[in-house]
Parts: sequence; C-alpha cells; structure tokens
Amino acid sequence: MVAPKQDPSPPGAAFGAAPRTPLIVSGFPRSGTWMCAHLLANSPEVELQGEMPRGDEVLAFLEGMKAHYAGQPADRRARWEAKAHELAFDVFAGVSATASARRPGARYAGHKTPRHERWFDRYEALFDHPAARPRHVYCLRNPWAVWRSHRVMPWNRLERVEDFIRAWTGSVGCWERMHDRAGERALLFRLDEMTADPAQAGAVVERTLLAPLGLDPARLIQPVGAVRNTNSAGQKLGAEPPPLDARDIDRIAGDRRVRDLLSRWLPEATPPEAAAQAPRRGGWLDRLRG
Repeated sequence: MVAPKQDPSPPGAAFGAAPRTPLIVSGFPRSGTWMCAHLLANSPEVELQGEMPRGDEVLAFLEGMKAHYAGQPADRRARWEAKAHELAFDVFAGVSATASARRPGARYAGHKTPRHERWFDRYEALFDHPAARPRHVYCLRNPWAVWRSHRVMPWNRLERVEDFIRAWTGSVGCWERMHDRAGERALLFRLDEMTADPAQAGAVVERTLLAPLGLDPARLIQPVGAVRNTNSAGQKLGAEPPPLDARDIDRIAGDRRVRDLLSRWLPEATPPEAAAQAPRRGGWLDRLRG
C-alpha cells in the first residue's frame, strides 16, 4: 500500500509576492458610490469596475475556488495564491454591468457596488494575502437626501419610510463593523462634505480618499472639479425628485438609531425643509427651532 503524499509546507507558510491591493467601494444606494468610484478611478493607480450584479453568486464562486485549492498540495496552493487576486479582478471586470476599465499597472483593483458592505467579512476572508489586505470605502450621505432620491428610482422596493430607516441604519451599522474590524483599511466618504463647498471639494477628496490610499493628486487624470455627477436623480430622471413631506422628515429624524448614527458619523446633518404643501404639525424641526 502506497503511503499518502505528505504536504511539505508548514502551517502558515509564507505567501508569494504581494499582488495588487483589492479596493471595494460600497454604501447605501444613492449615497455617492458612483461619484466616489469616479473620483478614485480618476487616478491612474486605480482600476475600479462598475457595479457587480449577482454579487452573492460571484463571491460564492471565488470562495469555492479558494476552498478547493486550500486542500491541494503546497505547489498547487502556491500557484493559486500567486494568481488568486488577479483572477478575482478578472471576474469583477467580466461581470461588471458597465464597460470594463483595465489598468494592469494600477496599485489597486476592485469594484464599486452599493450594499456590498453587508459582505465585508466575505471580502476579508477572500483576500487574505498579508501584504495586500483589502481596502474598503464606505459612502455615506444624510438619510433625508438618500430617501428623497431613493424613493423615486424605478428599482426602489422600499414602500414606506419605516422600511427605508431599517435598511439605512442596517447599512451604516455594517460600516461601523467595517470600521471596527478593518481600522485604517476602511475609509469613509461623506458625499455631503464634498458637495458642501465646491471650492473645497478637491481638498476634501485629497484628505479623505487620496492621502489615506497613498495616491498622488498630481497624477489625477482631470481636476476633481471636472468630475461631474451624471448619476444624480435629476440627471437620471430628467427632473429633480419632489421634496420630502413633513411626516417622512420627522420619522427619519425621530428614530433613535438614526440619531445615534448621525451623532457619530454625520454630526452636522440636519433635517431639510418640508414640502410646502405638507404642514409640519409641530414636527421635530419645529421643536428644534423652538
């Protein structure tokens, strides 16, 4: 009887040369993921694909490949580890809903897809090369602006403001987990901060995105101010969405979880004015002013 072939590699054997670093942009829909992705892709050091449909199945495929090679002899595992990241990047490009952007010399490669913050743990386990741990960017916007834009989208499935509050707070909760576990590898992009003062937009982008990722602002393909948001609700639908009525404003502002999250991550956010045709009836903003 022939003895089974032994795996000569010790536990925790060293990985090969560091691959490109994965970069995943996520966030609640209508929170600036499109703008953030275009600002990052404005650097030649970043290869970022568009939205990844059927993300659960795509990640399951990559996880299955990883699990298969984990049980192989050391030489086959080493070959897999040497190409695993690039295979994942090829998959991201192949399934992207938009035309693929290929920059083989880029330092970072990945994709932007709203709601993928919920799969943070899966990305962390998939990309476990110790010299190329993934970087995450979570996009955050004040909930009133998000709901105003989200509710008029043809793909919106949230019928009530209460449904939106539950989904939005769950998403920001994923960011808090990401922040706690990934530390400096997780970045927060606040769309409101970038758009508050157009004259300061470049400085905000450099401070919140470029500098933490080590990207050279002098190498940007075009100035930050030239990156236009063609994905806004007004651009997509041909008209600005109607203002929120007083009831929706107050229900968002009155939710304890919303207030807690805003106090930590968007302390300057305040409720907007209500639609003129909807009286406030002594709502949260009136009490704040009083």
